[in-house]
Amino acid sequence: MKRIYLTCAVILIFTSCSPKKNNVATGYEDYYFGMTINQIYEKQPFLRIVDEINVDDDYIDLGINGNQFYAMTQFLYDEELVPEIKHPAIALQKNITVYLGDRWPGFFIQNSKLIGIGFAREGEVLQELINVYGEGFLYGEQIVWNDSGRLIVWLKMESNPIEMVFYFDEQWVRDISNEIMKKHREARSP
Repeated sequence: MKRIYLTCAVILIFTSCSPKKNNVATGYEDYYFGMTINQIYEKQPFLRIVDEINVDDDYIDLGINGNQFYAMTQFLYDEELVPEIKHPAIALQKNITVYLGDRWPGFFIQNSKLIGIGFAREGEVLQELINVYGEGFLYGEQIVWNDSGRLIVWLKMESNPIEMVFYFDEQWVRDISNEIMKKHREARSP
C-alpha cells in the first residue's frame, strides 16, 4: 500500500512540474518561452514570416504609442529612465522575427527561441484583462501587467476596433535591457 501511495505521489509531483501544466505563467496556452521554431511548426505548420524587427536608432520618442517594447521597459524601469540616455526598448527590438500561422497567435522569435506571443482580437479584451490582472501600468495608450515571469501588454489600434495583447518573457526583457540599464544607473550615481 505504501508503494502505491509513493507511486501516486511521484506521478502527481511529476505532472505538476510538467512544462505544459505551467505554460500560463511561462507563455500562453500550449506555447512556452524558449520553444524552438521547429516546436512551434509542429503545432502550426503554416507559419510564415510577417515582420523582421531590427531597430538601430538610439533615439526614442517617449510619447510614442503602439509599441509593446517601449511599454514593457517603461513598466520595469520607469523611475530610473532619463531622457538623455538611450532607451532600453531599443535593445529589445533587434533581430526579432515575427511569425504568424493560419490562426493567431503570432510568435516573436529571437535566436530561434520563442520570446513573445501576440494576438489581435475584437471585443472587450481590455476589460477581461483588468478583471484578471487589475488596473495595470498605463504608458501612453498601452497597459502593462506583470504576471509571474511574463509581461502582458494591451494596446488598441487607432484605425480599427482591434485590440492587441502581447505576452513576453520578463526575464528576456530584463536580460536584454541589462546593459543599457547599467549605463542608466552609472549615469545617475554620484
